[in-house]
Amino acid sequence: MTYENGEVIADYSESPCSLSMRSAKTPKGGIFAEVVNIDEREAGEWMRDKLLLTSRSASQAKADALKFGAKGILSDFFPMYKSIRETRAEMTGVSRWDVEFMPDRNDTAFFAFSLAPERADTLRNRLAAGESIRLHAQVDAELFDGNVATISGAILGTEKEKGEIFLYGHLYEPGANDNASGCALLLECMNIYAQMIKDGEAERPKRTIRLALGQECMGSNAYLLAHPERKGNMCIVADMVGTEKIDNATFGVWHSPFSNWSFLDDLIEDTVKKAKKYGDFPHRSRPYGIATDNMLGDPCFQMPTIALITEPAKSYHSSMDTPDRLEEDVIRRNAWIVLEMIQKLSSASDENNLESEHTYTKNMFKNARTELEKAFWDQKIKAMQAEKNAFLQGESWKANACDFALPEPPEGVLPIVVTRLKDGCMTLDKVDPETGRVFETAWNTHLHRPLYWSDGKKTIWEIACLCAMEEGKDDYESTYEEIFSLFRALSESGTVRLAIK
Repeated sequence: MTYENGEVIADYSESPCSLSMRSAKTPKGGIFAEVVNIDEREAGEWMRDKLLLTSRSASQAKADALKFGAKGILSDFFPMYKSIRETRAEMTGVSRWDVEFMPDRNDTAFFAFSLAPERADTLRNRLAAGESIRLHAQVDAELFDGNVATISGAILGTEKEKGEIFLYGHLYEPGANDNASGCALLLECMNIYAQMIKDGEAERPKRTIRLALGQECMGSNAYLLAHPERKGNMCIVADMVGTEKIDNATFGVWHSPFSNWSFLDDLIEDTVKKAKKYGDFPHRSRPYGIATDNMLGDPCFQMPTIALITEPAKSYHSSMDTPDRLEEDVIRRNAWIVLEMIQKLSSASDENNLESEHTYTKNMFKNARTELEKAFWDQKIKAMQAEKNAFLQGESWKANACDFALPEPPEGVLPIVVTRLKDGCMTLDKVDPETGRVFETAWNTHLHRPLYWSDGKKTIWEIACLCAMEEGKDDYESTYEEIFSLFRALSESGTVRLAIK
């Protein structure tokens, strides 16, 4: 995108982040159009055939732009994070990587550019001074059906019947930290382990260690759905593990959903604590939320999953995320944590190898917000030893444990059992558009929880109680009403089957 005199405002060849994903192709030679600032103005016909400058995200401005026939959008929007990214000035010279512009196929011949803040401000100031500005926009883009590869490799174990340890990092994003760092770290951990075995410094593990690198979420789900025999007994995800201080970021551990909680959640906390003996560092332990490939923690995969992810970060989803910002000491420490985890999990022969005081789970019990949650954690603590023994023997993981009394349903609530018909994350593609708008499923932890508790045995009422518990609530009836509506929609889409118990 240029001014009429050829001065560049945004150039994909210099910064791929400057063009919003799924932008449509312009006519050959591009287009010329007048720029208008749409902030603090009511949308209307005056937008027709214009380029719309906004401080909002392109996805937020899109509906009005399409309705009134605009040519495209110019946005300098950046989400802000307290103490991490607080002002637009901090992002001078930086374009946001906009992945939200068009959620699916773009059949609109419509595009959006992501501008560095100072370039957008130059346009605003000139427009405010009464100047008329025409820009030249040229986009050469195509959306087509194709294949996105998932790469995998393994260090084979000596006792394959005892299962696998699964490692995953997501490719296909433009950032060094997000997520070349996670892929490189996992790959190098595998290289180190393999070399140690070759040099006689380590024994070959009992359990196979498998690494897969592919598309975020869609790739990890698709890989395991296509190759269920490669599913691990435990999973570690690495995402954004290469920076801290330079990005005002804090190392984080994302835990399993309650429906898939295991001793893995304690083992990672024990390992992080051990790493601090070699040099202290801050870290945050976070409850489950769909944020990355930790969605492999969905009980349908029968694979407890934790994710190591340092977010939010100043450079997150922007052209600032470059290799020169990666911090060697951070990557080295995080690699040690991963190596320690995979060595323990892959080589454990008895319960002593997985010894833990289960401090983290016991703290969850201590901090329980409701009596029902307290009962849940009490049950988990008592079951830990049996779960470890099952893992050591290579038995399939049993999720959805619920060996405690749940509240009785109100009169008139039918015992409707939910059975999942499709594994992986939910979609409502086959549901009527009005229903689909009610349930925005993408990245929606709240809506996936009910699906996670659905094991073909629990009723909708029981699932509602467990979902309320996981969110620290005891209002089971309102939770039931919402979840009942969701399951009706999921039944319509063929995701679940509902049947009277």
